Amino acid sequence: MRLFELGDTLGQPLEANRVWTYVEQMPTLNGQNALTGSMAAIHQYLVVPPAAPDGRVFVRFEVDKEGRVRHAQIARGLRADVDSAVVAATRQLPRFVPGQQAGQAVVVSFTVPVTIPVKRQP
Repeated sequence: MRLFELGDTLGQPLEANRVWTYVEQMPTLNGQNALTGSMAAIHQYLVVPPAAPDGRVFVRFEVDKEGRVRHAQIARGLRADVDSAVVAATRQLPRFVPGQQAGQAVVVSFTVPVTIPVKRQP
C-alpha cells in the first residue's frame, strides 16, 4: 500500500515548472530555515539609504532547484530607494540548500519582511 505525499497528484510526476510555497523539505540557508536565514543575510548585505524612513519592506523571491535566488521583487514597498536597496541585497544572497518535494528538488517562493532601519552605514 502506497501512501500519498503532500503535493502528490495521484502518483503522477511533479510538474517541472511549478513554483511551490510550501514543500516537505523547505530550503535552508547557512543551516537555518530559509526565512530566518534570508532575513539575517539580507540585513547583512543591505545598505540603507540616508534618511530612509522607518518601516517594513516585503521582498518576494524564488529559490530554484539549484538553490539560487531568482525573480527578486518588492511585494510591498516603503520608498523607491529603500525598495531598490532591499532587492539588491536579496540578489546577493548565497546559495540555499534547495527545497524538496517527493524526493525531488523544486522551486520554492518566499516573501520575507525586512525591517528598516537596520544598522545604518556612517
